[in-house]
Amino acid sequence: MPTNAPPGGPAVAGVLPGDPPDPAQPYPDQPVGIRESAPDPGPVRSGPLPARFDPGDGEPKKPPIAEPAVARPAGPPKLDDLIRAEEARLAVAPADPGAKRSLGVLYALAGRWTESYKMLEGEDLGRDTLLRLVFACAGDKVNEHGRAMDALERVRAEWRTVHPLRITHAAFCSSARAFQDYVSYAKDEFEPGQLVGVYFELDDFALRPGRGGEWEVSIHADVEVVAPGPQVIRLPDGEKYTQDLERSTPRPVDDLCLGLRLRLPRNLIPGAYQLRLTVEDRLAQKKAERMLDFRIR
Repeated sequence: MPTNAPPGGPAVAGVLPGDPPDPAQPYPDQPVGIRESAPDPGPVRSGPLPARFDPGDGEPKKPPIAEPAVARPAGPPKLDDLIRAEEARLAVAPADPGAKRSLGVLYALAGRWTESYKMLEGEDLGRDTLLRLVFACAGDKVNEHGRAMDALERVRAEWRTVHPLRITHAAFCSSARAFQDYVSYAKDEFEPGQLVGVYFELDDFALRPGRGGEWEVSIHADVEVVAPGPQVIRLPDGEKYTQDLERSTPRPVDDLCLGLRLRLPRNLIPGAYQLRLTVEDRLAQKKAERMLDFRIR
């Protein structure tokens, strides 16, 4: 039987094309013509290469330079530490208002509302909005609701003084009884010389603490009839077209409504007109304006 054997190697049957396999001899573990792997060198050392060698190009590698240690800044002091420091300060000077105010805020942050309220109670908080808000919160927590609301309303009164005055709603009406309680016309169409009413609501008006714990408000309003152009048309002599409101209330009010009546000029010809409503907050020296459309038939 023909055989194919590499030089110096054993004869193996049936492993090359055209040679039938010899059933008497099994196939070898590796086909003839493929070099066997190199002998096992034994256990292989694992782990990184020494630092002085660079596996890329074999050049010596410089050892890394250690970065200088940088001192990290200390964190903010803890709330308890701040409280102890202010308590020590107050122990040295029991009448120190700064220590009392600081402790009032710190106690509030720690949820110690009773101690916060006692620290701020009776203190002149001036126009410090934060202190008054803290005092209001502390008063609410210890069931001193009256004093809490008073402190809160004083803050709100100051905020409303600096905000622009707003006419939030205005309408012609045949009658008005109370806030958002008025009877409007089916159409804002009138006759020359007709007596008409105007209802309007205000927001962000100033409130001033008055005598006996009351709050004061002072509003002035007037109207003008404007024809297309625009041309201001004079109202009839002797007709009331202004309204003043001087009021004191036991509690601050959030909303305010006013009403006034005016007689339209008799010389108006049919067509489109506007009513200019101007409101002045006399306490805060600020104004607001609103235009109302109407027609003369």
